[in-house]
Amino acid sequence: MGIALFSLLLVVQLSFGAVFDITQYGAVGDGKTDNTKAFDTTITACAEAGGGQVLVPEGKFLTLPFTIPSPMDLYLSEGAVILAHRNPKDWPNNPPCFICINEASGSSITGYGKVDGQGTLWWANLSLSRPTLVVVQKSNDFLIADATFVDSPQFHIVLDDSNNVEVRNVTILAPPSPQSHNTDGIDPKNSNNLWIHDCYIDNGDDNIAIKENCSNITVENCIFGNGHGASIGSIFEGTNQNITFRNISFTNTDAGVRIKTQPGCTGTVRDIVYENLKMTNVDDMIVFDMDYLPGCGKSLTGINITNVRIENVSGTGTHVGYFNCSKYMPCTDISMVNVNIVGSDSNVFSCNYAHGTAINVSPKSCLAP
Repeated sequence: MGIALFSLLLVVQLSFGAVFDITQYGAVGDGKTDNTKAFDTTITACAEAGGGQVLVPEGKFLTLPFTIPSPMDLYLSEGAVILAHRNPKDWPNNPPCFICINEASGSSITGYGKVDGQGTLWWANLSLSRPTLVVVQKSNDFLIADATFVDSPQFHIVLDDSNNVEVRNVTILAPPSPQSHNTDGIDPKNSNNLWIHDCYIDNGDDNIAIKENCSNITVENCIFGNGHGASIGSIFEGTNQNITFRNISFTNTDAGVRIKTQPGCTGTVRDIVYENLKMTNVDDMIVFDMDYLPGCGKSLTGINITNVRIENVSGTGTHVGYFNCSKYMPCTDISMVNVNIVGSDSNVFSCNYAHGTAINVSPKSCLAP
């Protein structure tokens, strides 16, 4: 995928003419009035007109979940806030998402406003089936740009079974764990050709977690604060390949480089690049963990992790990290180049069944040939 061409195509595809202002359809931005009907009416009018832009002006607009059809741009003006209902009892039963996009093509969420999931009461009761703030599912040519997403009941943005998606200049905020629980920033799964860039993510779980069956993904020029790092996984099946994390800074993050797979499962993680990373006060700076979560129960097998390059990584933290691979499926072809990190509590790499090469690595690599 040519990133410049991909971006240009999205700009062309996501240019909208007709504008539908939600306040013209009865919305009141006082933070108290329920605007569910106004959102539904505005979106329906936009769809019946053949598409356009649904404009959310400055103000705080309370609403229940809604769906974005195609082609439609949900535009959040500066000072605009879309508020989810705070009390889970006000929501429909078992809602999968707050803003839902399903089988859309050429749609978008743009503008400099905010989507606030008001997730505090959800975090206090983890037995609830918690919704994701934004789910893009079975969709193509989708753009999320410039907006801020805060305090989701669970994950903030999930890209599921979708292709050609760009997430650009997005801010994601939630309190660190354990105050907010499983509030991942961006989670792709079963998706291809994704470009996530120039984002700031500070949350209560994985900053980004690339899950099963993903390929051709670039994450670059991002800043990660609190969270669990630049993760691949946890993986329990399928193939993840051609994934790059580059030009990322981590500050007060629980992990930096992180690949996590479930034991006794089958699948492949390959052709992975982590490069040009700067870490400050990161707990575990480089982690490969093939014994994550309960697993699949199969014996004498594991996810095949191979051809992973970690290059130009510097910084400080608590532990430099470990490669906990499987006796039945060792990690192979790991390359570490120009990795210079310092751990205050543990400044020694540990390896189990991890094989590869190291050039200019400090502390000394433990990778076996």
